[in-house]
Amino acid sequence: MLKVLRTNLRSLSWVLWVVIAAFVGIVFLEVGIGTPGGPAGPGDAAAWAGDAVVTYQDYKRGYQNLESYYRQMMPAGMDENLTRQVRLQAIDQALNRELMLLEARDLGLRVSDEELRDQLRDVTWLWDDNGLYIGDERYQQVVRYSLGYTSTEEFEDDVRGDILVGKLNNILESSVNVTEGEVEQAYRNRVERATLRYFTLPQSQVAGEIEISDDEVAAYYEAHQGNYSLPAQRIINYLLLDVNRLRAQVEVPEDEIQARYAAAPEEYSQEEQVRARLILIGTDERSQDEAVAEAERIKARIEGGADFGEMARQFSEDAVTRNRGGEKGYFPRGRNAQAFDEAAFNAQVGDLVGPVSTGVGAYLIEVQDRREGGLQPFEQVAPRIRIGIATERAKTQAEEEIGTLLARINEDAAGSPLAERMRALAEEKDYVTFNTTQPFGRNDVVAGIGVAEEFRSAAFGLEQGAVSEPVNVGRGWTILALEEAREPRQQELSEVQSQVRSAALQEKQQQAATQRLAQAREEIISGKDFEAAAQELGLAVQESAELSAGSSLPAFGGAAVSAVSDALESQESDLLGPYQAAQGAVLAQVVERKVFDPQELEEQAEELERTLENQKYQQLVSSLIAQRRAETNPQYAKDVAADFTDPALGEI
Repeated sequence: MLKVLRTNLRSLSWVLWVVIAAFVGIVFLEVGIGTPGGPAGPGDAAAWAGDAVVTYQDYKRGYQNLESYYRQMMPAGMDENLTRQVRLQAIDQALNRELMLLEARDLGLRVSDEELRDQLRDVTWLWDDNGLYIGDERYQQVVRYSLGYTSTEEFEDDVRGDILVGKLNNILESSVNVTEGEVEQAYRNRVERATLRYFTLPQSQVAGEIEISDDEVAAYYEAHQGNYSLPAQRIINYLLLDVNRLRAQVEVPEDEIQARYAAAPEEYSQEEQVRARLILIGTDERSQDEAVAEAERIKARIEGGADFGEMARQFSEDAVTRNRGGEKGYFPRGRNAQAFDEAAFNAQVGDLVGPVSTGVGAYLIEVQDRREGGLQPFEQVAPRIRIGIATERAKTQAEEEIGTLLARINEDAAGSPLAERMRALAEEKDYVTFNTTQPFGRNDVVAGIGVAEEFRSAAFGLEQGAVSEPVNVGRGWTILALEEAREPRQQELSEVQSQVRSAALQEKQQQAATQRLAQAREEIISGKDFEAAAQELGLAVQESAELSAGSSLPAFGGAAVSAVSDALESQESDLLGPYQAAQGAVLAQVVERKVFDPQELEEQAEELERTLENQKYQQLVSSLIAQRRAETNPQYAKDVAADFTDPALGEI
């Protein structure tokens, strides 16, 4: 938020903000979206979690700073997906900071006026070249117009918050302890390596030799009964009032569309935009002159007939557009480096321009289309306005009609059976349907409904003969009635005979494959060559990449972790396995080992200790935020949530 100020805050660890930003994706726990009918947030709240509140101004300021940072990192611009991610990062980073402040205050931490004054003395822009205070008037101007605060008091409150978070950081950092054993293990994880050669015997190769009896099937069932139990389930009859079907029937007069268009011209205006494809030759591994020269060579190939999209896929170093054949889409001025914008907006449709030099390399730009700025023609936006009005009316009508449907069901409670009454009501409107679910558990996805927690909760709260209150499931509104409640039970073998037989047969085949490789292992120990043992089984020997702690070994399936661990504890030529893999068994041999060096450990110990301390500190911060979020159930204002969930993003 306070880019200029925070550069000078030594007490505020930048590590914390990196952790918080990265942690957004991990702690996005069951957060709600505030709606007019849902929990009401504080007055000017863009997001809130208990007593932690993020104002719209905080959100906007945080987003603008993050956006500026990303645009410097990505001069070619941000696509819609990245924009959504940055908006989510901005709101959650601001909310996480407020949660940290709650934690600090709960610990009794405070900031005195003297501490605030000391901190402000370190803010360089508050003092002129002679070290004199710039004055109240200039102070207010910078705070309001450069930093985006409403007053100097608001700015100073934010500085107090930074100091408070800094104090909390100091407490967290001081609580971190790293042992010598942890340092040694970290060193081993860093330097110890192993390479394996291995061969895999698929169970299909022994399948023809394996038969399974009914007794073996029964024994497998007895040993694995937990795999064949059913949780509590419900079968539900429900009415669905489909809002999309209803919207298709809503008629919107032309004059109303024109009136909406005339009433809000700013909503239907757009900046001048260009649509382009690009190829970036970066300067991470070459000089600017080398990048320009490479771009010139690619340009010559395109001018000679090569496809621009194919050249982009082969040579472009822009991660966002490369796999799309360089397709950047439409963009207005100001979203990219100035040189990039000037080249694109000064070109004609169809032009290939460049190389264009920027701070990250050289661009080739192919201009595909142009949209003039200003008010969009009525004919162009009329369909969007029509859909918007129809959607508003359909939602309002749906909320009214679902209430009427519920009342009519309850009016005739003593009449015909409940399911018949619901079916009859569905026949009156073609946008209302009567449906019956398949059996589903409390955590299952319901076919035709999807992941709808409120629907499942209503289903499991119903008693026979009762109907639920209306439940919104995204597609529209539903009213539920219980058709059947099934209690948890163990399935009989007769019900799952085929599944049990298949699982038992696969297990027996895998055991046979493992036994066959165990025999091969004994033969290798007795002197047979590893390659020869594989050839006798008709198998090919493969070699792994260099392995370290945490490496993957896809061919080993679920045994990969054990195999890597065994390899790092073995010596060259040691045999490993056989391991049971997903569809067979694997036998391996260590062919190369890089081992522990005590002298090198001593040289690296201090640096490793600092790294581990930082990791533990990050874990503490992550845990703290996760706990606070779980306790406070973060909520987002509906319009803020739309910023990072709606593909048609507007400006903040």
